[in-house]
Amino acid sequence: MCDDSSPLEYSLSIKKNSCVVRFAFEPLPLTDELRKGDRVNYFAPSQWLADHQREHKAVDLTWFDTLSGILLVKPDMQSSPNPAACGLTQLGFALDLTKEPLLKIYIWPDAVARQSAPSSGAWNGCKQEHVLRAMDAIGLATPWRKVVDYLDRLRRSSPEHAGQPEFIAWDARSPATARMKVYVRFAKANLEQVLSHLDLGGMLDSAHTKEIKNAAAEIWDVFSSDGDPRAFQMVSGDLQGYDERTRGVLIYYELRQGEVDPSAKFYLPVRHYFSSDLPLAERFDKFLAEKQLQKAGWYTSLLNRFCDHRPLESRAGLQAVVGCAVRDGEWEVSMYISSEAYAAERFI
Repeated sequence: MCDDSSPLEYSLSIKKNSCVVRFAFEPLPLTDELRKGDRVNYFAPSQWLADHQREHKAVDLTWFDTLSGILLVKPDMQSSPNPAACGLTQLGFALDLTKEPLLKIYIWPDAVARQSAPSSGAWNGCKQEHVLRAMDAIGLATPWRKVVDYLDRLRRSSPEHAGQPEFIAWDARSPATARMKVYVRFAKANLEQVLSHLDLGGMLDSAHTKEIKNAAAEIWDVFSSDGDPRAFQMVSGDLQGYDERTRGVLIYYELRQGEVDPSAKFYLPVRHYFSSDLPLAERFDKFLAEKQLQKAGWYTSLLNRFCDHRPLESRAGLQAVVGCAVRDGEWEVSMYISSEAYAAERFI
């Protein structure tokens, strides 16, 4: 689930004087024998989902039932999965820790793309085709095609700046009220390019889009101002390396039934651009106080209590991604935090 392969990730969704904690996770087989029998880790997440639905009748799996047949590799007792598809996260979940936990479902289409692609060079193209088929199957092809058209234009004009769908997510609600989110990773980006990704090169011009672009520019400035020499030296590569894969800017495109245009949100992978967690925490803390979302010192104090296995100043890695949303002037910012389950400091 996390950049560092920890199977558990937390996030804080912070509004004025309120904070919702969410934790995301990938259910795993209990034994080595079970893992060997399910090299694409399909059964453990599927079983957890079935158990959760039995306990929470409000969980709606309409979209999941459709999308699982398109975007997931399922173990076949008659044949082995493509080795390239094994060991990849396919299915994960998140729960908001509120009075009635809200379930979010995540699907990563990398495994199905590698399972069905004729060659390794065709993986990305195959992944895009699967995502388009998936959106078409649940009635969201019209808004998603606008994103696809933009990505195709970008690929032709500036292939080094092209984006790839990375995963999808949605709340397990009725399709009439649910929001589908398709997350696209861009290998190279500066602020001008990020703003273009948010409005699809000028195709989206609603008041909300303009508000989101202004918020993204402000967040970019908060984390790219002087103070850390590594801040925002954006990667110039294809993000194929293990540690490079999450360095690029992430944009999610939100799709709703009955709406012809997508909307967008911006995520910045801050862990790659700071030498340690302390200056990052202090900068985020200051931003929250300036926006009157929380009292000064609240965030840094919370993070120090959470990270009891090492000092924040020892290195980066705890804080992974920051995102922002704003509507009618009301800010909501999110920070994604790794559990650092495999951190070396935990075993000293």
